[in-house]
Amino acid sequence: MIEKSWNFIILIISIEGKSIFGLIIIAGSWLIISSNKIKDMDAEEFNGYSNKPTWTLAIWLETDESLKNYWRYKSKSLPEDELSKELQTYFEDRNPLSKEFTIYSDMLSTSLKLINWGEVAKKLKDNEGE
Repeated sequence: MIEKSWNFIILIISIEGKSIFGLIIIAGSWLIISSNKIKDMDAEEFNGYSNKPTWTLAIWLETDESLKNYWRYKSKSLPEDELSKELQTYFEDRNPLSKEFTIYSDMLSTSLKLINWGEVAKKLKDNEGE
């Protein structure tokens, strides 16, 4: 939905009927307003994981040989809480769109924020012996 009023535009982004964030454009400046609806999306389970972004990362870590080998090594050398922080840092620092301001960079950043890093770290630790 886009509403125009004099010199600003309000854009509300929604996925499957749930508001994710609002964007206000005032005289060429951008202001992002987060919504508590992100928490609602975060709570929706997906294929046995807390949400779809968490499941997506877990699948990549299980199927991509390079990632699988790297994180298998890391899971053996770090405690679960440190592994969780290391996962988050690794993927957030390698976000190829982090310096851009586009709808795609916003969607990727939102997905990264929704990942349950502790859940992924626990899964890696549980699979250490495999």
